[in-house]
Amino acid sequence: PLSSIFTYTTLFRSHRGEIRFLKLHKKYTMNDIIEYSNSKEERKFVQKGIDVEIETFGEILSECENIPYIGSLYKVGKVFADFRDLHFVKRLAKFLSKSESISYEVKSKFIDSLSSKERKRISDFLMNSLYNCEEDIKAEILGYVYKYRLLGSFSEGEANTHVENDYMFRICHGINLVYAWNLQYLCEYREEHTNDGISTDDLYHAGFLSMRISGTNSIPFTPQTLYQLNVYGSKLDDILHKENWYEKSQSGV
Repeated sequence: PLSSIFTYTTLFRSHRGEIRFLKLHKKYTMNDIIEYSNSKEERKFVQKGIDVEIETFGEILSECENIPYIGSLYKVGKVFADFRDLHFVKRLAKFLSKSESISYEVKSKFIDSLSSKERKRISDFLMNSLYNCEEDIKAEILGYVYKYRLLGSFSEGEANTHVENDYMFRICHGINLVYAWNLQYLCEYREEHTNDGISTDDLYHAGFLSMRISGTNSIPFTPQTLYQLNVYGSKLDDILHKENWYEKSQSGV
């Protein structure tokens, strides 16, 4: 019945295109994507969501109604996919697949370390990033970054929640800004490198490179602009290297 729609969590988009959730009734559902990523339902969704097509979209919605946003589509009777919603499901599945190997205990420790404000900020940021990213490959890279946040890999020594979250936000923000396939050139800036054109400018403006002005010993003095990975670019480069992403991107996997 139409009236039953309003007993569930529903969704609206703000004027900036952000996903916002409005809880209209205290009926149980997963609170956010962080909770869902540590649930038993995650693996089932990942297996089906990565290869979802128009024909199976309704089935995904009905089986995964506890997921924020996806459940909202099901509960308002949206059993036919539009392009944006279909690709959001695929991107969410690809994102979650990258941290499937992380144990329940590690994920639970991460969840327990967050304040309610931090948890909401992370969940909202990740959902908006996945909904608005223009390529599936970005969802996978965001998933890798989230995986290493779960592992506490961003701070030196004892894990610091504030530092860990700051690194994750800044790196994910840069991923949102950059043209995805320019990230395959990130490893070339482990040492100082000259400007190669569009890819250099893109990585620099996304916040992954630092810049300095150098010069030659010739007369007249000839300035030269050099670029190198900054701390955020280095962290992302390390993640992509550990996950063999550079090799996969070259082979088209």
